Amino acid sequence: RGIGVQSTGKIVIVGGRISVNNVNRVVIRLDENGNLDNTFASLNTTDAVGPNGVRPRITYILPDDKIMLVSAKITRLNADGTIDSTYGNPLLSKESFWIDVLEDGQVLLAPEFGTSITYTNQSQLLTRPIRLTVNGDIDTTFNTGLFQSVTYPIDFRIKSNGQILVWGEFNGLSSLQNQMTFTKTGL
Repeated sequence: RGIGVQSTGKIVIVGGRISVNNVNRVVIRLDENGNLDNTFASLNTTDAVGPNGVRPRITYILPDDKIMLVSAKITRLNADGTIDSTYGNPLLSKESFWIDVLEDGQVLLAPEFGTSITYTNQSQLLTRPIRLTVNGDIDTTFNTGLFQSVTYPIDFRIKSNGQILVWGEFNGLSSLQNQMTFTKTGL
């Protein structure tokens, strides 16, 4: 479901159940020649799979070769595949398909309407796009205003000037809109 290439040329693959040479995992790494990299940590399924068995669908390789996995859980791995203990690894009540990792390691998430997030022993209903800090907590300085519809943003992109373009069919701050642009701090 997701593929990323580390600076070493090693290939990280995430998905439901990946089988290479009779090894079944939800996250594997191949060397530059396509062979299973046995030096990569073997995760427990619960480390990478979110609530209700939602498997990872998206992976991002960060500039330091750490790995972000996204399902109904946002997990950050060290470059060797071990869990990064400095990251909160928040849980989502629903699967996420719309996420982007910024250059500084913060995460933008456009949740499906009605999704809640649990992080650092707190739970919160999400009604707008959010930004997670480099530690996995919600960045309270990022404010996009509320989305007031059961329809969620389709996708978003980071523009070259750092602004965030969100598009889809949703009620914006005052009327039905197909796209909105936010600054680095939100509105």
